[in-house]
This record gives sequence, structure tokens and C-alpha cells, in this order.
Amino acid sequence: MKNFISSVLVVLFCAHLSAQNYYLIYTQPGVDKLEYQFTAQNSLVYSAYRFKEDKKNFFFDTGLESPEQITKVPTSWININAVTINSSFVNDVNAHTVRFHILTPYANGYAANTVGSARVIENTTQGMYFNDATAEFNFDPNKPPVSGQDISVPRDLSIAKAAVFLTDQTTACNSKAYAFKSVPLQTCVSEFNALVHPQWGILRETNGNGENKNFELVRINGSEVCPYINGQTKNAIASLKDAAAEPAPVAADSEARRAPRPAGRDVDRRPARDAARGQRLRHASVRVRGARAHQQKQDDPGRQ
Repeated sequence: MKNFISSVLVVLFCAHLSAQNYYLIYTQPGVDKLEYQFTAQNSLVYSAYRFKEDKKNFFFDTGLESPEQITKVPTSWININAVTINSSFVNDVNAHTVRFHILTPYANGYAANTVGSARVIENTTQGMYFNDATAEFNFDPNKPPVSGQDISVPRDLSIAKAAVFLTDQTTACNSKAYAFKSVPLQTCVSEFNALVHPQWGILRETNGNGENKNFELVRINGSEVCPYINGQTKNAIASLKDAAAEPAPVAADSEARRAPRPAGRDVDRRPARDAARGQRLRHASVRVRGARAHQQKQDDPGRQ
């Protein structure tokens, strides 16, 4: 038994040493710091970082931060901006087959916090895809929810992390939010019971035994949650309006249609057209005078 435990520890230690290291710099554009607390008084602060890439929102949990001070980034570490990250990368982080670090610059180097877990939320026209260590599911908010429907993926429950169910649709910070509950199907997978915002991830999570009440998002980049989210939403709407208000480029053929017509056969024919028009007007004038004279004879037969 001791030999077995020793062998397992050696394997885990070697895997830890051989795991590829990745990093993300907190101060770069598209990265936000999220802070969570239990609703119990004097709760410690748990941190996470949101990295937005196109329609995907990645969340990297660093928990109770105790950063390591480094003077420079090791040459073997890979910046995730140089690679494509996806749901498989999230699974690798959660399985600890890769190591991931959040770096915060300071005067003499970086404060490095190691990520303990990760999740991704991808928003498409087909709905919302969610994947983390506890649950993986697809949800389409445009379709009427079916009571008791399991929305977990993959559909094979023998390999799915948990069965997942929608429990509520609500509003949070003037945006739509959705509550989900899971039933773990695998060993070492904890229950998932959370209110999820499609862009900002978990707003509130409740553990199964009711201890410490709720675990809630309390700050984004040092600001209160709802004012920050509302401000970001307004900025996004304003950007869309500005883009829509920009004048469309004028097509080349439109410019050509507005260009002065060059002199040509139409210009050469103008005098002839003017002469013909004058002749038609003279004939019309004669006809009008003749008609008036005839009408006068009818009205006064004695007048010659």
C-alpha cells in the first residue's frame, strides 16, 4: 500500500514538473479582475480573472491570492495571446495537465498567481455554452424551457460531469441571468448551483449544505458589480450607435452619376431641339387665336 501511494505521488510530482506553463498579464486589454465573497461577515476575498476573446469569456480562478514575486517572465512560459485557447484548454487547466498564471506588473517585476480552476462561457446565435470543472451544458434562451430537461453535454451520462437543469430566468444588473442546478454524475465533481450572467459568469453560487450562505461576485476591477456592468453595457450600445451613424462610403458609380455630363451629340442637337420647340409654340398660339375668333362669331352673329 505504501509503495502504491509513493508511486502515485511520484507520478503526480513528475506531471507537475513537466506541465507546460502559460500566463496572462492582468493589465492587458480585455482582462478584468473579479472579486467574490461569502455573504457571511468578514469573509475573505476570492479572486478570478475574466479574459474576453471574441464570443468567448474565459474565467480563471486564483482564489485566496498569495502571489509569488518574479523579476521577469521565464522564457519557457507561453503567453496565451500567442496560442488558441478553447474549451479543451479549460479542461487541461482543471485537470492540472497545464499550469496557468496571472501576472500583475509592479515596479520590480510581476506578482504571479497560479490559477486553480477555469471555465468558459461562449455566446452564439444558438445560445450559451458553459464548461467548468463541475458542469458542461448548452442552453438556448430563445427556446421555451422544458421542465426537468437535462441540458448537459455530452449526452452520454456515463462520461458527463453532471446532469444540469435550468431552475430560473431572472434579471440581474438590468441584464438577463439564468439559474442552473446540477446533479453530479462523476466522482470528485461537486454540485453546481449558480446564477449565471452570459458575459460576466457566476454572479452567485450556493453550496449544497447551506453553510456560509451565498458566494457572490462583489466587485469588478475594484468597482461595484451592477454599476460596472451597466456602464459597460451603455458603452457597448453607444459604440454600436456610433458605428451605425457613420456615413456609408459613396460608391464609385454614384460619383459617376453625379459627375457633369461631357459635351457630345446631345449638346450638338440642342439648337435644333430649341428651334422645333419654338415652332410648336407658334402653331399652338395660332390655333388658340383662331378658336377665340370663332367663339366670338358664335356669340355675336351680326359681327363680321
